[in-house]
Amino acid sequence: MSESKKTNKKPAKQPLSEEEKKAREKAKKAREQEAKKNAEKILVQMGASLGDSTAEQPMDLEDLEKKQKNRLVGSFLFVVISIIYVVLYAVLRGVLPQDNRVYETIYGEGNDVAKIFLAAFLVFVILGITSLLRSIVILSTSKRSARIITLGKLGASAIKYTGWIVLVFVLLNAIFAVDTATLFASAGILALVLGLGAQTLIADIIGGLEIVFEDQFAVGDVVVIDEFRGTVREIGLSFVKLIDAANNIKVIRNNQIATVINLSRRKSVAVCDCSVDYDSDMDRVREIILSSYPDMLKKIPLIIGTPNYLGVQELAGSAVNIRLVASCKEEDKFAVTRALNEYILKLLKDNGIKIPFPQVEVSNRK
Repeated sequence: MSESKKTNKKPAKQPLSEEEKKAREKAKKAREQEAKKNAEKILVQMGASLGDSTAEQPMDLEDLEKKQKNRLVGSFLFVVISIIYVVLYAVLRGVLPQDNRVYETIYGEGNDVAKIFLAAFLVFVILGITSLLRSIVILSTSKRSARIITLGKLGASAIKYTGWIVLVFVLLNAIFAVDTATLFASAGILALVLGLGAQTLIADIIGGLEIVFEDQFAVGDVVVIDEFRGTVREIGLSFVKLIDAANNIKVIRNNQIATVINLSRRKSVAVCDCSVDYDSDMDRVREIILSSYPDMLKKIPLIIGTPNYLGVQELAGSAVNIRLVASCKEEDKFAVTRALNEYILKLLKDNGIKIPFPQVEVSNRK
């Protein structure tokens, strides 16, 4: 007895028409191009954010200006409080009777409370004016050249120290009745004593002046000092402050700076070395790289000018090493190098140029 088996067969797929095939191919290529552009965009952004400087991270002028503006507001508050103090002082003096205890407490000669009020007033006035002048100097030079910014910082530092010295002398005279004229008269002897005891500080100040006026480097330059590579963040009267790519800050005394390598005065060069197979047609490799320049400049906007293909750099053990260089800013050097490596790798692979792995050839001879 035979049994008949029923099978459910799926209807055969209809072959795609030529137009549908072309549409699908076009959509696939568009997705690939979009993914490629996104990857390259991320690459350049990562390169820019992980580049050596400085900014390496460049100096954030927006944060600097915000800090100075906050300081400027604080300085105005100091001055306003001082003015309010003077007004209240004058009003109370005119309103209060002279035989009143409050009057004696505030205005009495030799009274400790009066001295405290006077000291607070002097501190507010002198420090407020000092801070105000510093903020004005820094803000007025923040958007100028690097040398002007450096001079502005140096001037602000000098104003700061001068303000504190003036405050000390005024307090000594007003509160403790010290004869400051005698102190000024003995300044020569004091300067001699300080000169003998603070030779390092004097050497630092002279070194700082030489750095600024000889224009060795300025704020924002990328330099190498004592094998430490970083961006100059601040030049003070006695020290130089550098910050590297990892946000490590190094403070170097001015008299200890013997040699400086300034990397920012000229354009830097990003170097890309790539290996190709010995069987590769070097003329074709050259033609592929040269024809890619317009697209390369579009994909890596940090490159300055036109890249330069230098040709065969080395005949290595298992490959031919070729070299491509591109000009860029020093702070973008490592970002451009990474982007070039990625771009050349994709370019050669897309054009069928073989990039070999390290090989070892074993010869078995009798």
